[in-house]
Amino acid sequence: MSEPAIQNGEDAIDESGRNPTQQRIDEEGASEAPVDADWVSDDREEGSDTA
Repeated sequence: MSEPAIQNGEDAIDESGRNPTQQRIDEEGASEAPVDADWVSDDREEGSDTA
C-alpha cells in the first residue's frame, strides 16, 4: 500500500507564496477597520465604562 498524502496546505500556496487567506484579501480588498478594533454599539457613547 502507498502512504497517504500529507495535507499541510502547501499545495494551496500560489506561485508568489500567498496562502488562501492572503489570496482572498488580494481579491476582495482589506477591511477598512482593523480586526481587533473595539466595537462600539449605537446605544452607548464612546469612552463609557458601562455596557
